[in-house]
Formats: sequence, structure tokens, C-alpha cells
Amino acid sequence: MFHFNFSLKGAGHALLPACLLVIAGVSVFAQNSSTTIVGVRDKTKTTDIAASVDIISEEDIVKSGKSTVTELLESVPGVSLSGMTGSSRRGVSIGGYGENAYGRVLILLDGVPLNNPDMVSADLSWIQVSSIKQIEVYKGDASALYGNQAVAGVISITTKEAAKRSVMVEGSASTNKTVTGTASASTAGDSYGVTVSATMDNERHERENAESYTGTVSVGGFYDVTDTVSIHTQVSAHNDRYGMPGSASERDATTVKNPYDYAKLFGTFVLVKPEWDFSEQGKTTLPLSYTYSKVDSAWLSSKDWSDATKNYFSEKRVHTITFRPDVSYQFNDAVKAYAAFDSQWNYVSTKTGYDTSFTALEDASLTPVKMSTSNYAPVANITFTPVQPLQLELTGRYDSYTIRYDSGAVDASKSYSKPVWKASVLYHVTESDEFDSSVYASYGSIFRYPFTDEVGSFYGYTTDKFSDLKAETGYSARLGYKGVLNIGSFDVYGGWSSTDNEIVYNGATYANENMDPITRWTAGASVKVTPIQYVAFTAGYTFVNAKFTSGTYKDKKVPLVSEHVCTAGITIMPIEKIAFGSTIRIDSPYYLATDFANAQDKEPVAVNLGLNASCKVTEDFTLYANADNLLEKAKPEYAGYSSSAGAYYYPRDGRTFTVKARIMY
Repeated sequence: MFHFNFSLKGAGHALLPACLLVIAGVSVFAQNSSTTIVGVRDKTKTTDIAASVDIISEEDIVKSGKSTVTELLESVPGVSLSGMTGSSRRGVSIGGYGENAYGRVLILLDGVPLNNPDMVSADLSWIQVSSIKQIEVYKGDASALYGNQAVAGVISITTKEAAKRSVMVEGSASTNKTVTGTASASTAGDSYGVTVSATMDNERHERENAESYTGTVSVGGFYDVTDTVSIHTQVSAHNDRYGMPGSASERDATTVKNPYDYAKLFGTFVLVKPEWDFSEQGKTTLPLSYTYSKVDSAWLSSKDWSDATKNYFSEKRVHTITFRPDVSYQFNDAVKAYAAFDSQWNYVSTKTGYDTSFTALEDASLTPVKMSTSNYAPVANITFTPVQPLQLELTGRYDSYTIRYDSGAVDASKSYSKPVWKASVLYHVTESDEFDSSVYASYGSIFRYPFTDEVGSFYGYTTDKFSDLKAETGYSARLGYKGVLNIGSFDVYGGWSSTDNEIVYNGATYANENMDPITRWTAGASVKVTPIQYVAFTAGYTFVNAKFTSGTYKDKKVPLVSEHVCTAGITIMPIEKIAFGSTIRIDSPYYLATDFANAQDKEPVAVNLGLNASCKVTEDFTLYANADNLLEKAKPEYAGYSSSAGAYYYPRDGRTFTVKARIMY
């Protein structure tokens, strides 16, 4: 049993001891849901990775009763979420990068990057939770292994393959008028498997014009050509529509600034991934993917100052082709090698203007702004075990990137190149079925290239300006100790990073700019434990100190970063097939977005208390009930500051109750 004893007034000072009490009250050891790594490149166990890795297994997903990926990620220690267009579309932050986190965390779906080439967070709303086999959250720099946008970490989502004939139907309804539904069917033979699924997510929320609708249809499967060759495929299409209510002046406001603004999105995802086990020691994969998105945005709440009959419209089309062949080979017990060639091409076309409708905009003779990127990088990794407990690892890549911009009036391009490396040492302190633990240390370089609209435009508002931005570069170090026991698992880590030329939008100059150097110190601890069969505990604590080290904002903190975050949970199964649980997340105060001078009041401590229950009525039928934000003190979706409007917010829903039913046979 654990207790919290702190006042919401002045809670910034009391939060650290409160978090430590939570962790101490849970246990030192914990049950890790899985020790097998699926998505982290060519590794097999968490204790073989020189980094902090959290795993959300299929069993965890089913037990949670959650319906979106963002809901699942919110429970992971060290992960924060924020956004302006609905809870399921929030961007992911790791390691204290604040409002720019969406460009520093790489999102992978079956090994394919989902990050956008522009300043828009990866859309996770269309990924069907019921199709997920496992989510791995890799916390820490991964630039050398994964490349661009992996500065702060990687979230790797692996989907399930059809294993037998089955049908699943589930649906949920919430007091905030959100309704979700999913149906899927699978069949499999000795050498093939096919899964077909459809999902509907209709979020309403408490604010006017904050509703969103997402419909997704997916078909996936595999075919074993021979005993050593297989082909995996996936095709998904999703159609979205969501309101853009704008900001509010109060944290819990239900009124809206923009009651009529909205966006429509249509997207597709196609993946073909051949795999060949060419020997007992070697394997190669050839994943090729194509993604397409069409986004139409309408700002109907404000008119053109020169003509009150016209509105502002924006059209954006994004095409992405990714090819990431790789090969791994185990030479002997002491040497293992991995090599890959990462390549990606993006093409972005935007058209914006004032007119009476989308149709009129299509017919208008507006010249679209065309932006494209190409990215190539050979990657090599070698793991050397000179003596059995000791593991040495070196990763290197040479990354090249070209961005092109053509607005009709301006035609420009810029190329970047960067050698990136990382070295690590890992020592297995213990290695047995009862207790597997390791201590590690790593050091390496990090980087990120500018987005298309960082150099050419901002959030779809096109300009005739091509900014000569520098690439973000820096170094990172990390050390930690983690282990897995028969009753649980634990993870303790600390880290440091220093980055130059981080790119941030400056509201005063209406342009993206390279910032002064920033240093981040991070530390964290997490545990899971099942001391007895029918009781499970989880707890986590994260510390981040992110501040500017020189220049105009020297010694100022990076906005939107809570220095202390604490999470905890307990699940009790009093009788077989019935479970009750509670979760809590506490975020310490933080500065509002764009408040680099730290001149404004901090956001107060945020507390999100939740309850959950499940009942397995039959082997095929399960009921869930969840309560979120019971104290109505959870973090707003987004909080910022501007000199013209002062503090502004994108409020989060208040106390929300959800019921869900799942049938599978």
C-alpha cells in the first residue's frame, strides 16, 4: 500500500520526496512483462541493451482496457504528451525537449518511421490498439543506430501476426461522449496468415469544436515462401476529421476561440517486408514502405481583413518512401555484426490562400509550395564479448540529407552530412533464470536535421523565405543498472546531453531559429513487482534539468519540461477473473511554451488520479471500466504564452468515466 502526502501549494519542493516514497513503498524489484525486444534493432533481451527500455506487452494492453496508443504511453515513466488537436493526437516527449519533442522522438511501426517531414507530430490516432503485439520505449539518444529524429529516444510499435482463426469485437463509451469500436478477423495456415480489421474512434470532448473522428481499415498478413524466406505485408487507410477550437484563457474553459475551424485528413500506409534467414547465424530483411497523407484545413472563424466574404484554407499533400534493408550475422560467441542502409524520400506540396471554399481554392491559380527531402545513411554495428560477462558495442553511421524548396518565386536547396557514432560497455552482473541484471555506460554523438517547414514555412503558412538553418548537433552520455527477476524487474539510470543549434520557433520574429546551447541532466527509476499471484505494483520517477548554458537565456529552464514526474499503480485481483486497480501521475510545475526568459508564472503541479476495473465474464467476453482525471487536476493538453494573448491553454477533459466490452473467439 502506498500513500501521498503533499500540498498542491508549494508542491514543487514536496514532489521529489513524495515520488521517492511511492517508489520505496512499492518494492525494489518488479515483474517485467517481457524480456524479449522485438523492435529495437537486432537485440533479444532488455538486459542486453545499453539503455533504458520500457515494454508494454500484449498482455499489458489487454489488461489496461485502453483504446488509443497515447493512453498507453501516458503510463510509461519518463514519457510526456502534449498537443492541440485531441488527446489521441498528442505528441510524445522524452528527456526534457519540451514543445519541440515531436522532432526528437522517432516513432516506428514494424520498423518503419512514422515521423512527418514537417513540424507536425506523428499521428498515432489511426493505429489500432487491438493489433499491437508490443510497444518498446527506448529512452535516451539513439541517433547512431536510428538516425534523424532519434535524439531523445525511440518508440517502436510491433503489430501482431495472424496465428489462428479468430474474431474480435470491442467497443467503448465515455462520459465525454467519446465512442470507439474495433472489429477484426484472422485466419492462418501452416505457411500463411491474414488479418482484416476496422476501427472507429469518435472523440467529442467537453469543449465545443473539439470533436474528432478517425476511421481505419487495415489488412495484414504473411506468407512463408520457404522454411527460410517469408514476406510480411500491411496495408492501412484512415480517414480523419477533427476540430481546431484554438486556445483558451483558462485551464478548464469550455468556450472556444475558433468554433468553426476544422481539418480533414486521409492517409495510407503500405509495407512490404521480405525476410531471409540465409543461415543459422545470419538474417536479412528488406522493408519497403510508402505513406501518403492529404490534409485540408479550413479556418472559418476569421475572415480576410480585405474581404469579409472569404476564409483561409490550406491544402497539404505528403508522400514518403522508406527503404531500410539490413543484415545481421553472428560470427561466433564473441562477435556479432549488424549493418543497414537507411534511405527515405519525402515530397510535400502545400497551397494556402483566402477564398470562399476548397473548390474555389482548387480552381484558383495559386502556385503550390513544393518541398522535398532525401536522406541516406549506411549503418554499422558490432558487438564484441571478449569475456562472457562483458559486452562492448560500437555503432556508426554516415548520414546525408538534402532539402529542397520551391515556391515559384524562391527555388533553393541545402545539403547536410554528419558522421554519427556511439560506444557502449555493458557488464552482466548476474545472468540466470532467477535474476538477470546488467550495468552499462554509453557515450556518443547526436543530431537532427531541419524539417521542411522549418526552413521554408511554419505550420503550413507558406512564405517566400528559405532559412539557412544549421543542423542540431551534440553529445550524450548515459549509465544505468537494470534487472529482471522471477518476481519483477527494475531500472535505474542517469544521463547527460549537450546540444547546439536546437531549432525553435520564435514568435517575436515569426521564424524558426537556431538556439543557444542547452544542457540536460536526466535520471530515473522504475519498478514493477508481483509479490504474490493476485497483486501487482508499478512505480516510476523521472528527473530532468534542461537549461540554456550560454547566450540570451543563459541558466534559464527549457519551457514545457517538468523537473520531476512520478507515476505509480496497483492492481488487485481479489477473486479469479476480477481485477481492480488505481494509477496516479504527478507532474511538477513547468514554464509555459515559448517562455524562454522564464518570466511568467509556472504551471502548477498536475495530478492525474485514475481507477480501473475488469471482469472476465467468460473466456471470450471481458468488461472494463476506467475513470480518468478524478481530481480534475491533470495537465492541460498544452499551455503556452504570447505577448499579445498572455497565458493560453488547450484544456484537458475533466473527470471522465469509460466502459468497454471485448469479445474474442
